[in-house]
Amino acid sequence: MKIPLFNRWQKIILLFLVSLGLARASLQQENLILSYLLKENESSCSFYIKSDIDLDPIVSLNTKDSSLTLDFKGLGLDKKLKNVSFANRFINLGYFFAYPATEKISGLKLFFNQSGLKSIKKRQDGIELIIEKKSNHAQTMAFNSESLLNPEKGRYSPVVLKFDKVAALPLILNLAQRAGISLSFSGRLPENISVDMSVTSPLDGLKQITADIDARLLKSDQHYWLVGAEDEG
Repeated sequence: MKIPLFNRWQKIILLFLVSLGLARASLQQENLILSYLLKENESSCSFYIKSDIDLDPIVSLNTKDSSLTLDFKGLGLDKKLKNVSFANRFINLGYFFAYPATEKISGLKLFFNQSGLKSIKKRQDGIELIIEKKSNHAQTMAFNSESLLNPEKGRYSPVVLKFDKVAALPLILNLAQRAGISLSFSGRLPENISVDMSVTSPLDGLKQITADIDARLLKSDQHYWLVGAEDEG
């Protein structure tokens, strides 16, 4: 039995509309931060964030309250993460949040407890933050940089900063905090760096380190951005 031509075209149109609807639903599917996992040992903790897309957060330091904010552009929050907070020996308080904006932007806020961010590592389905106690390197820098960090008569004296293969993030964030600047950064930074330089201020040290790791330090109003070479242009 032959299908009438009109009915055949009706079926073709119906199948096309169904396919189009499924394609639109797929395109409109919300990308989410799905879950997190917090593990700790004696000297550090690991904070793993899982998502259904590649994560490349913008990380910002607030020197007023010694907190870090990670912004995830284009991501929503899974409902089980909303209104969730957490804490441990390294984190005084941490929580996820969503910005009240048209474009989806979610965030993570962390307040540290005598600790700091050591590194951010990309994983197959998310990122991992390594948080550790303030290291001996930071204590050594404070001790060797007394004239740099506590200037007299309103000026700084040159100070030599010399470290061999120290974690990059703690050093950068330490200098930004001591310089009293708000700093955001994006892109990948080297996990470890070696430093041997004479600096006249914490900000000068930050600028020199930025140049050494092939990145740029940009200023917008009173805020600074550290931009990795892979993100330029």
